[in-house]
Amino acid sequence: MAQMRLSDIPERPLQTLYFDHVKIEECAFDAQTGDAGYPWLTLAIDAGTRMVAGFHLSLAPPSRLSVGLCLLHAVCDKTRWMKERGVAGDWPAAGLPEAVAADPQSVFGLRAFARACRDEGVATVDLPVRQRVFGALATHMVGGRLGEVLIAKAQVAVYAPETPRHLRGAVARDMRDLERAVGDGLVNDYHRRRHQDTGRAPIESWRSGDDAENFRAPKDCLRFRLSFLPETSCVVTESGVSLRGETYWSRMLAQMLQDGESRATVRFDPRDHSRIFVRSAGGRFVKAKNVAAPAAAASKECDEIAIDASLAEKRSCRGKCRSSCPFAPAL
Repeated sequence: MAQMRLSDIPERPLQTLYFDHVKIEECAFDAQTGDAGYPWLTLAIDAGTRMVAGFHLSLAPPSRLSVGLCLLHAVCDKTRWMKERGVAGDWPAAGLPEAVAADPQSVFGLRAFARACRDEGVATVDLPVRQRVFGALATHMVGGRLGEVLIAKAQVAVYAPETPRHLRGAVARDMRDLERAVGDGLVNDYHRRRHQDTGRAPIESWRSGDDAENFRAPKDCLRFRLSFLPETSCVVTESGVSLRGETYWSRMLAQMLQDGESRATVRFDPRDHSRIFVRSAGGRFVKAKNVAAPAAAASKECDEIAIDASLAEKRSCRGKCRSSCPFAPAL
């Protein structure tokens, strides 16, 4: 894509999304997990407009998970996300892409990712096999900075040495604040710069080609989101299930234990410790809440959400994202 001729640029927004990963040149600290280091930024770049449709920030090296979470951010309307983080500006990118470019020998080649895309009518395009060196595309697209955030040159995906615990509070920046700075850098810096490939700012290119009638939402938003999350098996006890050092409970878990089922298949968002999603015998997913969360005991009877087609609301997917997405992590 870095060598794409202007005549090869797709005709409309979201015709093709490319993913790339770049290192942030600033030490960050995750208050939730206690980890610190130099985070990886995964970008979903629209081939036609050069707009960054979404991103994911993590201390872990690039993986299928980081690509999946980046794609989810690209598909969702950003209004609520920006409001919660205090990012002002305009970020219109949202909706399912027609295709995503995938490197079969890198982090993109796992079948689950391709299957989740295919189920929503999103094609996966195989890129030429390359080594696991990331950042060339991203640095060509956005340069060496996003507002106040500096990004590194292309490099191999490895874990960076951790910052000593006694220095983390003094030298590291909170991950949530860094996430806000990246969002602000995209919306109010990169998207407004004249791009060397198109001769226009990405926001201008997007506006000129955007057609609200062509906005494609997932058929089942919650099931679509869950398809990109990691899955594991947990032991079911009278207290619920334990995962990542936390205990989760739901009425369905109690029923499973009563029916003699000793293990449960769960999916979880690694960014959110407030809830997990448990698969029932019928294949649907039900939310189980962290028992240590505030007011958890008082809300056990009403806080479960079954993830199936019966939950589809009359409002559009974009409308739900703007108001109160039921899948969003608890703040």
